[in-house]
Amino acid sequence: MQEYGIKENDMHILKFILLFLIFIFSVESITRADDYLLFSTEKGHFEHTKKALKMGAYVNVRDRTGMTPLMHAVIFGNPDIVMLLILNGAGADFSIRDFEGKTALMYAVEKNHTKIIEMLKSHGATE
Repeated sequence: MQEYGIKENDMHILKFILLFLIFIFSVESITRADDYLLFSTEKGHFEHTKKALKMGAYVNVRDRTGMTPLMHAVIFGNPDIVMLLILNGAGADFSIRDFEGKTALMYAVEKNHTKIIEMLKSHGATE
């Protein structure tokens, strides 16, 4: 791609934008900021997650399976994003269950993410 003046980093950004656009049109949510938050937590992008929160995304928004951004971050083992969602002004709600009846803590235990389990419990998650 270098011969066309496109750098590898540019391709990474273009790929992210394309995936994000596909995601926006496949998930029904309240706002574009909410969609952006769900997408960036699912993909493990810390800076994009931070940006979505600054854009006013609802930290406890749910995707079409009932999962929250916190659940996505837990499942994919992203402790930095988990902490960002916990410490965000609105604060992620630990008691929310997805449509399978699972909480973020249940996913952390299921995936054996011990650091995240400790983080969730130390901030009040009990189930």
